[in-house]
Amino acid sequence: DSSMQINGLKHIVLYIVLYIVLYIVYCIVYCIVHKAVVSTQSTGKLYGEVIEMDSQSHDAYIELGALCRGTMEAVAVYDKFPFSSELTFDDAFIFGEMVQILMKKEEFDDSRLEKALTGYGSVMGWNSLGNYVTTLENAYKTKILKQIYCAVNKKSPEDADVQHYFKVKLW
Repeated sequence: DSSMQINGLKHIVLYIVLYIVLYIVYCIVYCIVHKAVVSTQSTGKLYGEVIEMDSQSHDAYIELGALCRGTMEAVAVYDKFPFSSELTFDDAFIFGEMVQILMKKEEFDDSRLEKALTGYGSVMGWNSLGNYVTTLENAYKTKILKQIYCAVNKKSPEDADVQHYFKVKLW
């Protein structure tokens, strides 16, 4: 009878030790996650301050957007960048990040998609938009495609060559 009590006590002690180990692991994971969240929030706040001081800093917008990890919040950050009329490769990078997120989330009716595709295509050329154009064609978004094509190529929608292109593309 006493051996059964000893075995029972061993099991109780084992469960207590297991519980304590699991609790310690939980606490460690919680601390790591909490530290990462606090660190990300602090970093985001610092980038926000940099943006306030120098709103033309591509790097601050890029890094702050990267902290948002492919979310619509990142698109909102990138969209706040004050683009000039003369676009650069840094501008194209920001536009490209917006395009990737919006396309991945299938936000085809978001007005920022047209802006981003136009900006990206203006710097990198119409052919750089190939996969995105195909995706939009498959989603029957011909109106936005026409607007982007004209803006990127700096042509009027009434231009004869443009009209011919639209007919060939079945837009």
